[in-house]
Amino acid sequence: MNLKFAGIVLVFGLLGALLVPAAKAGGIDTRMIVTVGNGAVEIPGRVLTPGTYVWQFRDLGHHYLQVSAVDGTPVGLFQVIPVSRADIPRGAQLDLAKTDPGSPARISGFFYPGFTTGYKFQYAGPPAAFTAQKSKTHP
Repeated sequence: MNLKFAGIVLVFGLLGALLVPAAKAGGIDTRMIVTVGNGAVEIPGRVLTPGTYVWQFRDLGHHYLQVSAVDGTPVGLFQVIPVSRADIPRGAQLDLAKTDPGSPARISGFFYPGFTTGYKFQYAGPPAAFTAQKSKTHP
């Protein structure tokens, strides 16, 4: 495992403690505040540079996730699919997929704390090269 990838995994491991949605009586609040630390990460068609982002579902079926910068600047609307796992995460969890050197880590999916169902991003192609996507990022 290269050092850059290990650093990004560590950042997201620590990020899990910050990525805790608020509880509501009727379920969970789907709004998450995600802070990208060291290095950039990829979501479908975009590269998120270090900064703070708001992730929130835009439909009751949890099929479309809206991502925007903390200042409200839209990043995009992304289709996600539900995935299940046997163990229940104690904290929020972001799953990263390994990418080629020079490419940002790819966020493959995420889980809310206490739920066995999470969500997976759908990617159309290979990991984006950071330099090709740099101009399309949002702070």
